[in-house]
Amino acid sequence: MRTKRTTKALVGFIFLFFLSGLVSFSKTRFLSILADAQELQEVSPRMILPKQSWDERLLVKAQTQFGFKLFSTLATTSDQPQNIFISPTGITFTLSMLYNGATEKTQQEIATLLGIRGVNINALNRANRALKTDLNNHSPQVSLTMVDSLWARQGFSFRYKFLKKNQHYYNSQITNLNFSSDEASRIINGWAKENTQGKIHEIINQVRDEDVLLLTNASYFQGNWQTGFDENLTEDKPFYRPGKKAKNSPFMSRQGTYHYLETPQLQSVKLPYGEGRFSFYVVLPKQDQSLSEILHNLTVSKWKNFLSKFREQKGLVQ
Repeated sequence: MRTKRTTKALVGFIFLFFLSGLVSFSKTRFLSILADAQELQEVSPRMILPKQSWDERLLVKAQTQFGFKLFSTLATTSDQPQNIFISPTGITFTLSMLYNGATEKTQQEIATLLGIRGVNINALNRANRALKTDLNNHSPQVSLTMVDSLWARQGFSFRYKFLKKNQHYYNSQITNLNFSSDEASRIINGWAKENTQGKIHEIINQVRDEDVLLLTNASYFQGNWQTGFDENLTEDKPFYRPGKKAKNSPFMSRQGTYHYLETPQLQSVKLPYGEGRFSFYVVLPKQDQSLSEILHNLTVSKWKNFLSKFREQKGLVQ
């Protein structure tokens, strides 16, 4: 598109988790699953991201590793090539909210999934709260908003501390909703639309009879490139898709100086937004390399190694 949007990135995305399938559980058994997590002594009374404690560094690494594993799994297990867009941080926040109400096997499985086994639950909540506060950013050049909510079936009882912790640490909106009403899905979809600036109109078409709790995370991002693309230089060129013929698509292009990396497997360039706090990394496999293989082998340590090798270089980005 030859419009001003070629100078911006505009994204809205949403995550929805159902807590359902409880036919085989009694209400008492389900409440035991949502029992309060054991209160443990907090590692530190303060949490400041630039001066992270050992636990906090572990959490940052765990979240990054979870993101790479999740994306790699989605990308390599699909039957056909497809576009994948996820926010591992948003998914982590949602699972962490659920973690606050889980016990025993359920809690252990979530901890294993997120790579946080042995981490103090209060340290986890504090780190997530600090990260969420740090990420929510509003400036003339960049806007990022991440919000969470819990939708509880009206008349179903939940532990007060479970709800209170999620409200305190994740600033989550908690709503008791009549799941039997046709209005339930409309209200939830209205929340999604409002918190993604109208980019997402529907995340659910109905609430099922067995659902008792819905956890949602919505993220909205809009950023101006630090150095914009001239829309007059946009032109149609062939875009090559895995296993398919080339398709003509509008290409932006710009000559300039970039942070650039090239290895025998790939090329990568960093495109910052606004004042440079947020950046978009483009990774392009070499012609004889498999994208799925690169994704499958991507880890935190490899990514950190990649980042250390970026160097300024003049070139054409297209």
